[in-house]
Amino acid sequence: MAELLRPDVYVERVASGERPIATVGTSTGAFVGIAPRGEVGKAVLCSNWSEFIDNFSLGLDTPFMANSDLAYAVYGFFQNGGSRCYVTRVASDTAAKANIKVPAETGIEFTAIDEGTWANTNLSVEVTANGATEFDVTVKLGTTVVETFTGCSNTATADNYYDILINGVSKYITVELLKTLAVGTGVFAGGADGISDLVDADYLGDNGIESLDGIDVNLIAIPGQTSDSVLDGITAYCGSREDCFAILDAPMNKTVQEMVAVKENLNASDYGALYYPWIKVIDPLSSVGRLRLTPPSGHIMGVYARTDKKRGVHKAPAGDEATVLGVVELETPVGKSGIETLNPLGVNSIIAKPNIGIVIWGARTLSSDPKRRYVSDVRFDINVEVSCRRGTSWVVFEPNDEELWKRYKGSLESFLDSAWRNGMLKGAKKEEAYYVKCDSELNTTATIDAGKVIAEIAYAKKRPTEFVIIKIVQKSAQ
Repeated sequence: MAELLRPDVYVERVASGERPIATVGTSTGAFVGIAPRGEVGKAVLCSNWSEFIDNFSLGLDTPFMANSDLAYAVYGFFQNGGSRCYVTRVASDTAAKANIKVPAETGIEFTAIDEGTWANTNLSVEVTANGATEFDVTVKLGTTVVETFTGCSNTATADNYYDILINGVSKYITVELLKTLAVGTGVFAGGADGISDLVDADYLGDNGIESLDGIDVNLIAIPGQTSDSVLDGITAYCGSREDCFAILDAPMNKTVQEMVAVKENLNASDYGALYYPWIKVIDPLSSVGRLRLTPPSGHIMGVYARTDKKRGVHKAPAGDEATVLGVVELETPVGKSGIETLNPLGVNSIIAKPNIGIVIWGARTLSSDPKRRYVSDVRFDINVEVSCRRGTSWVVFEPNDEELWKRYKGSLESFLDSAWRNGMLKGAKKEEAYYVKCDSELNTTATIDAGKVIAEIAYAKKRPTEFVIIKIVQKSAQ
């Protein structure tokens, strides 16, 4: 409080003892796959479909590729209710950037800003004189001028030095330093996509899923990559992080019985769910509305996001509400016997329901633990764990005494109370829904001397209803 020098009424603002725990997000997606453009191995945030186009197919006719499922998955994510996702373009070490020297052979080298064949014979530059000492650099994609840099100087100390005007500004090219611009034209060549020799390790390595390290994502998919090593690799990655969940595509062209073997070959995991079968969507690459067989993971991820927004992460992303938008038909119809075979194994079916549409009809994880059987179980646990971990970081280095225990307990109780009041926990009374303990029984002298403070929480989760039973009793007339 300020020093009191005059008689008056003074108001003190006193901070409350506990600090609120904010609920972290649950529906930020992440995709790894093949794209025509974009920096390789960098996870890029896309908040809408237009941002995906700008980052991964700028200047091209379409982001869709006949030999990649990525764009179809990202489109399905946004179409079904997703609003934020990170996307990583994967490529092998053979990926290369196209380049050209202007004037030819002896001139300054221009390089395409990212790897790929997109620039070969399609991207060109023209350097023209602009007065006695300056130059204009025109960049074309096909016959379309996409960028023009006017008044570029070769003087490194000038404000209009070509490096300042072009490098880091252009979305198509970079230019070699310590050389001089000169009049000439050139068409780029030598670009390589690095996709013909991709192996599973590329999808799971630094340029693939590991590009997500340190980035806050909740849901991860590698659309269309369905080898055992990739599927196990995604769940292992999510399990190592313990803050995200994998959405896995079943292999294409599998029967129900073949899916039994697929599931048996996968490692059990709390951090992933497997979906069957593939879906058919209208292919934008077709001028006659041809259907394309597409992995469902992107569309499913969008349904997760939509369910989280409408109902909450405690609601299983399945049932009549979990319609999968944009799907025309299924690769393989799944009937009652198919569901009865797959559901106990933890394979979630996508089915067609009359008068409703294509829906997700399964909500199980790949876990062998009955307490972690359902997608909503695991994702709600993740949300609680991450929210509490981030929301109580203020406790670190605080004096370890009863006052701290009280404040720590209060923060945790407030968080769980909010979850209960929002219908996420089971119990008519809060005493039935959760409890928090942080006292001298947990925090002994030995515990305190070891630098630890321990709080114990428990909560009663709501579990999805899988089996609705109606008992019909024949009543005789009176």
